[in-house]
Amino acid sequence: MTGNTNPDDDPNGKTAYHTSIRRPNLQIADLAMGGNHIFNHSYVRYQIAAAHSRFGGAAGNPGAAFKTKTVGTDCDYVPGPSQYRPQYTCDVAGNGIFDPSQYKLDTIDLTFGQTTQLNLQASGTVGINYHIGARTSTLEFGGQIRNEHKGQDAYSPEYDSNNGTPMTQYLGTFTNNHFYGGSYHLGPVTSFDLLTADLAAHPGDYTLDEGTTHLQSDASNYNLQERVSAGYIMNTLDLTSKLHLQTGLRIEATQTSDTGYLVSNAADGTYISTTPEYGSGSYVNPLPSVQLRYAIDSSSDIRAVYGRGISRPDPYQLVPYITLDESKTPYAVNIGNTALVAEHANDYDLLYQRYLPSVGMIEADYFYKQITKPIFTQTSTIPATGSPLSQAYAGDNVTQYVNGDHAYVQGVEVAYQQHLTYLPGVLAGARINANLTYTGSKNYNLTGRTDNPALVGQAPLSWNISPSYATKRALVTVGISHNGANIYTYQYQSTGPNAVPYGVTGPNGDNYFYSHTQVDAKATYYLGKGFTAEAIGENMNNAVFGFYNGSEQYMVQREYYKPTYSGGLRWTPRHDN
Repeated sequence: MTGNTNPDDDPNGKTAYHTSIRRPNLQIADLAMGGNHIFNHSYVRYQIAAAHSRFGGAAGNPGAAFKTKTVGTDCDYVPGPSQYRPQYTCDVAGNGIFDPSQYKLDTIDLTFGQTTQLNLQASGTVGINYHIGARTSTLEFGGQIRNEHKGQDAYSPEYDSNNGTPMTQYLGTFTNNHFYGGSYHLGPVTSFDLLTADLAAHPGDYTLDEGTTHLQSDASNYNLQERVSAGYIMNTLDLTSKLHLQTGLRIEATQTSDTGYLVSNAADGTYISTTPEYGSGSYVNPLPSVQLRYAIDSSSDIRAVYGRGISRPDPYQLVPYITLDESKTPYAVNIGNTALVAEHANDYDLLYQRYLPSVGMIEADYFYKQITKPIFTQTSTIPATGSPLSQAYAGDNVTQYVNGDHAYVQGVEVAYQQHLTYLPGVLAGARINANLTYTGSKNYNLTGRTDNPALVGQAPLSWNISPSYATKRALVTVGISHNGANIYTYQYQSTGPNAVPYGVTGPNGDNYFYSHTQVDAKATYYLGKGFTAEAIGENMNNAVFGFYNGSEQYMVQREYYKPTYSGGLRWTPRHDN
């Protein structure tokens, strides 16, 4: 449950409380069968696979809202124990905002239904070995077909309370005196079971809000299908004893069809109608690739690679859906985009590899990707105009996947891995695996801005260090990973009706992930007879997850998940040393 002082929650600008409950139910099943046959001068590989998943409670988190007409919202920021924990003048013991008797039940939200997905896939490959003079070559060709069928069928009713029952009637027993490290007070917490029990026992005390119910239900439901058929041919040729050439062409055909629902409500929120919207697409992409490898000596080589790639929109992004999250301030609206197209990239790589004695390798790589029609999320505030969208969501933050003009990303990656068997005594069981990547990127010609920001999700610096120690029976591994701050969604506007002050690094700048460094560990020990004991620690340093706008001091959200420890016993029919 969270306190909310958003004036949009209450016309009088008073305080509101929201409570929600999360009970996800996820099931996944998959089956794969295949074969690999090797003959004198050829080979054949094939596979068929099916996977099915189901997610219950897919339409959202059920919850309730309580509002007050007496407790004001005059709270000011004051310095806190750190820049990430600002204090509020009203967050003190005895303040009326923590008095449950001041709040009345306003709405109850429920959700029923599920999201399901079925994937069917089949692939086959044939390889033929042949000679051109004294040089060996391999011709390989094959195909693959993948069919994805996904949909959601859920109902999310919202009930308005007719009596405004006091919050004191629904209080739970949960308390936490160290909420957010003791920086804030956790207000009264309600029991969702008591809320639903009251709704079931006294249905006459509630009225179904049809407008909100259809918006939460119909607009979130969809049905989509994507089929990708691909065929390829690849030839590998040893030009000389040191020069190796690989060329290939992959042709992919994509077909999509989807159904979504547009909900029309009047300006006062009264439900008008739900209209199904249909979309479809079909396109073919040739994707060539060339790789040239030169062997410097028996343990090192250099590679030059070109390849053309495609990244399709997630089929759900093409569905004309609208979802509304009233727990955010201002409200958060997500809208599908039927006009999305796939993005393409010309990829160039120059790679140096050197293999070290005793299972080791040093690798250095420069890469450059030239991207057309990049796909990214963009968030903007809807202005008050005469359009139906503006009438329904004026002042809300609307997020949508869109295509850009063009972009690029380039960078350098270095990696090192080694079994340190040359060390004396027990130290010979030590191992190290580490890599570091530096990237730079730009996204050009974004609507409403004159700058060229970095690509969404592109951290300038990331690295991983994974030391480990192994014996005949035991393996202990520690993983330390770091991702630098990176853009989560574009929202800064320098021109047009949504232009904001303070610049791109100000509080109205793009929304970023904070940099994140996390420590994980895993230990296994083989007991014999196929039994292995294992212990796992995740997020052992309690790394903070969060978002900010523009610059790190303009925090939006900080989340603490605490370490997770688990252990178990695994059995396999056969153990390989």
